[in-house]
Amino acid sequence: MAVTWTVDTTGFRKAVADLARISGVTYEEALKEQTRLVMQAAMRGTPAAKVAAIRRSVAAQGKWHTVDENGAVLSENTGSRGGEAGQQWLFWPERSARAKGPSKQRRTGGDGGMFVYLPNSRLSPAMKGAAAALQAKLAALAPKQREAMARAVKARGLAKQSWLQSARAVGIELRDVPGYVVGALASSGTAYQNGTGRRVTQGDALFYELENKYPALLGAIGRKTRRGRPAGMDGFRILQSAIASRVSAFNREMKLGVIADMRTRAARYSGLRIV
Repeated sequence: MAVTWTVDTTGFRKAVADLARISGVTYEEALKEQTRLVMQAAMRGTPAAKVAAIRRSVAAQGKWHTVDENGAVLSENTGSRGGEAGQQWLFWPERSARAKGPSKQRRTGGDGGMFVYLPNSRLSPAMKGAAAALQAKLAALAPKQREAMARAVKARGLAKQSWLQSARAVGIELRDVPGYVVGALASSGTAYQNGTGRRVTQGDALFYELENKYPALLGAIGRKTRRGRPAGMDGFRILQSAIASRVSAFNREMKLGVIADMRTRAARYSGLRIV
C-alpha cells in the first residue's frame, strides 16, 4: 500500500497572494518567484556526499582487492576494517607438507589449502608464479577502479538535481546551482528524470504540481538516525522545511516593511517584474 505524505502549503499560498498584491505583479509571477525560492532551499537542504568520502567508499569495495585463478586467491587488505592497508596474502589450494596437527590446519586453511602473507621468500616456484600472475591481474583493476570512482563522484549531485528538474518542468530556473548538480549523471551513465511538474488550473485557481521521485529522498521519509533525528535524505522533511522557512522569512519581511520598499523588494525577489 502506498503511503501518502501531505505537504502543508497554507502559509505558502497566503504569502504568494500577499506578494502579488503588494508588488503589483500577477499571481503567477509571485507564485513562480516563491516556488523558485522554495526549490532553491530544498536543493540546499539536500545533502550530497563529499568527494573524498565517495572515493574512500569505492576504494574499500572488495571486488577491487581480491582476484582468483585456478584455485589460488590473492587478496589485499583495504584498511577499512583495521590492519595494514595494502598487505597482500595468497591462498594456495594445497596444504604444506609441514602443516601437521589440528592447530596447524586451522592456521593454514585446513585440508583445503594454506594462507601465505606476501612478500615471502619461501614460496615454491609454483606459488611464486601464481602470486606474480595474480598481482598483475589485481593491478589491471586499478584503471577500472578509477573509472568507478569518477562515475560515483559524477552521481553525487543527483538528489539535489531532482529539485532542479521539478522547477524546470514548470519553467522556473534556479540560481547559483553548483556545476556538479547541473551535470550529475547516474553511475550507470543513464540520465534520469527524477523531478517532474506541471502547471494546473482549476477554475480561477492556479497552482504548480511538482513531483520528486528520487529513490533516496523517498526511501528515507519518516526514518530516524540512531540518535533519533530525522534522516538527512528525508525528502518530505526537506521540502516541508523549505516551505516553512520561506513562509517564515516572508512574514518577517512583511512585519519589518521590507517588501513595501521597492528597491529592497527587487533585491530580495529578483525574479519579479517590479512595477
